[in-house]
Amino acid sequence: MKSIKRFNHLIGLNGYLLLLICPFITNSSYGQAVTLNTLYHALEVNYPLAKNDPILRSQSSINDNKLLKGYLPQLQINGQASYQSEITTIGGPNSIPGIPIPKKDQYKIGVGLQQNIFDGGTIEAQREANRLSGLTDLQQNTVNIYQLKEQLSSLFFQVHLLDENTRINESSLLELQTRLKVRQGALRYGTAQQSEIDALQAEVIRMKQQVDAAKYDRRTLMQNLSTLSGLPLTDSTRLFINGEAEPLVDSTTTRPEYELFKRQKQAIAAQYHITKSNTLPKVSLFGEENYGRPGYDFLRNTFGQYWIIGAKLNWSISGYYTLKHEKKITALKQQQIDVQREVFNINQSQQLTQQHNLVGKLNEQIGTDQQVIALRQKVLVASAAKLDNGTQTVADYIADQQALSQARYMKALHQAQLAQALEEINIINGKNSGK
Repeated sequence: MKSIKRFNHLIGLNGYLLLLICPFITNSSYGQAVTLNTLYHALEVNYPLAKNDPILRSQSSINDNKLLKGYLPQLQINGQASYQSEITTIGGPNSIPGIPIPKKDQYKIGVGLQQNIFDGGTIEAQREANRLSGLTDLQQNTVNIYQLKEQLSSLFFQVHLLDENTRINESSLLELQTRLKVRQGALRYGTAQQSEIDALQAEVIRMKQQVDAAKYDRRTLMQNLSTLSGLPLTDSTRLFINGEAEPLVDSTTTRPEYELFKRQKQAIAAQYHITKSNTLPKVSLFGEENYGRPGYDFLRNTFGQYWIIGAKLNWSISGYYTLKHEKKITALKQQQIDVQREVFNINQSQQLTQQHNLVGKLNEQIGTDQQVIALRQKVLVASAAKLDNGTQTVADYIADQQALSQARYMKALHQAQLAQALEEINIINGKNSGK
């Protein structure tokens, strides 16, 4: 609960108001406002990998339509011309009167039709395998996109920390400029030296350099965020941490990888069902109509039409020889998927342990950071008074001011790291896995 309170304190009241007003990208004179969830959604929609989803669906649909054609009558056009060295004769060298001698050249052209009646469930097994293969490919694509969220989150919090550091530097710059004006006034009355003014001006310039350099660093990070999310982010875009942190309850079963493991096992089983269906008998109707010479009456030497219709049974018994082996191979392949899942579980558990320990450490550090800041502020106030009274050098004052800035930066760093660690736990748990 302490981490949640500090997380809310980090966001602040202004952050909540802006989140309510600008939950999505909005153009205004004050710049754009985006949250991490907005970037997650944009990543899922705009990243090039997202274009694979409709492609994979279309491919699966085309394959299914192709398989459905197996239920339609199969039509064949056949043609043949041949010449043979011998022919069948009746009555020896001299043919029987009234029975013509067949010719050695033979011709045939015709059409054949076959209609599937029972295929042992092969076509349906193939369709199911195609469907599961398509779902597996889609889920793999979802996993690939989800794994980019960690990279996006890292960039987001780098920008956030840079913004916090810039805010601290600007505050320090304001303090230095105020102190510079005081010392310049003292110089006019002869109670300060030019060297003090020079030292303060040099520190002001150095601080301005840091603020200006941060703008270019921020621009680079924002361009990377824009490339990853597909949103038109600019220098004026402001980032806000998403809402309130939720209680940290570990449940990694919503990670998209688990659905991928499940579908991979289903796809493997579907391939076995195809093999099993091939061992069952196949029944079909067939018909042929031809034109040629000779026909089914081989004693007739004239060209003519002839046809045949019937039913056919095919049963490949040899498929049973290897069916048991195919079943064992299928089981072994599924066991490999189970091993991959166990390894994934171990990695997830280790990452969660690391992040939870990091959250505990950062909570303690943030508590002591505030104590250090309070003490450094007292020291700086005393240092400014001593400087005005001429009992302390400008160098000592600058050192105290830098120490306060460093203390403020460390608090901002730890707060940003805490927010990132909480978000990392959400990613590991699969909280952001919904598309």
